[in-house]
Amino acid sequence: MKDWDVWGRKYSLLGLLAQHEATGDTAALEAAKKLADYTISQFGPGRKSIAETGWWTGMAAGSILEPMVLLHRRTGEAKYLEFAESIVRAWSEPKGPDLVRKAVDGVTVFKMFPGPDPSKKGYMSGGASKAYEMMSCYEGLVELHRTTGEARYAEAARKVFDDILATEITVLGSGSSWERWCDGRRRQVEDVPEWMETCVTVTWMKFATQLLRLTGESRYADEIERAQYNALLAAQKGDGTWWCHYNPLEGARTAAPEHCRMHQNCCVANGPRALMLLPALAAMSAKDGPRVNGYEPASMAMPLPSGRTVKLDVRSDYPRPGPVEIVVTPDRPEAFTLGLRIPAWSRATTLEINGKADASVRPGTYAKIERTWRPGDTVRLTFDFGARLEKEPGGSGRVAIARGPVVFALDRRISRPVDGAGSGTGGRDGRRARGGGRRDGGPACGHPHGARRLL
Repeated sequence: MKDWDVWGRKYSLLGLLAQHEATGDTAALEAAKKLADYTISQFGPGRKSIAETGWWTGMAAGSILEPMVLLHRRTGEAKYLEFAESIVRAWSEPKGPDLVRKAVDGVTVFKMFPGPDPSKKGYMSGGASKAYEMMSCYEGLVELHRTTGEARYAEAARKVFDDILATEITVLGSGSSWERWCDGRRRQVEDVPEWMETCVTVTWMKFATQLLRLTGESRYADEIERAQYNALLAAQKGDGTWWCHYNPLEGARTAAPEHCRMHQNCCVANGPRALMLLPALAAMSAKDGPRVNGYEPASMAMPLPSGRTVKLDVRSDYPRPGPVEIVVTPDRPEAFTLGLRIPAWSRATTLEINGKADASVRPGTYAKIERTWRPGDTVRLTFDFGARLEKEPGGSGRVAIARGPVVFALDRRISRPVDGAGSGTGGRDGRRARGGGRRDGGPACGHPHGARRLL
């Protein structure tokens, strides 16, 4: 085994398990078991270590952790859980990636592995902190925590997420250079090569989804939304047939290359995975009732703690400014809690139930409304869509302009240069944008092919 062999098996397992879950196809489950059994037979005492297999310090191979845990959960067979736990033990071997200890100890992701090597050119100059594969391992670690209850696994995942958010994620909600972590948050005005791989965007959203499910904290949904509107959708070709591999903050966005002489690319395969994830995230179930995360127009039937169902009809023009109405229709009058995500960017949100104001609204949380709901009850949300200036954290004085979840792009083909950025203040403190911004530097092209995001 070498290179991407085990990584490919991971995706084969995930696909087979998804097929079985969706259709009940027992042949798919049996195929997954055979592939997993074959993989298990190749590792262990006296055989090769999975931490020394394939690319990126064993992280590509080690990410098979996730489907192994899922297969154990699906079949109840202990051998798959035992193998999953052996993968995590292998990470702490001398040549392993040591992902749990490093995360718990607060090692920043950029410094977990050797950094960029200026003596090398192009792709191989980017260092070893491979973003996609690393987050895939932590996704599996969350699944292992769900099964074993081992608190250290959840701690590692949460800490590494927070570190990525603090040090790597750009104003557009993604990160990486040459597919590696690069201390990118403070470098957003630099000429960073090969910004924000689409695979990294998708896996960041999936990782955030794991932690949203685990914790119920709305901040993870906020990050999913930011990535969705500014990194993910901006990477897709207008007709949906292809995707960008890299997504710079300014300049041209170009089509992803074909891999291995096939009409395929990792980012072209991954982009649709995130799109298909979004409907499942629009509303989710908690122990006391539904949680609404997305405010795009939708009609959703959600299970209630009683076993009955409530229909939620979302009426809006979101993410454009304007009110959001949610019509709540339970099977019959019933008491439950409806949680509504109040985005952190909305500093002044109003909430009404059947026309009466409700004061239980705080940015960056769920507004939890516990009451007896009756068919036709209507919730009305009005978010703060005032323009905001997002300060560049590296101290350059440059800003991005955002409204709601969307970061604006400046296209010089249709926009005039604007002055007065020096008078603007704000960013994450919520103060409004008062001025425009002066453009300087190189040319910018228009979305979806390119744009300038920082003024």
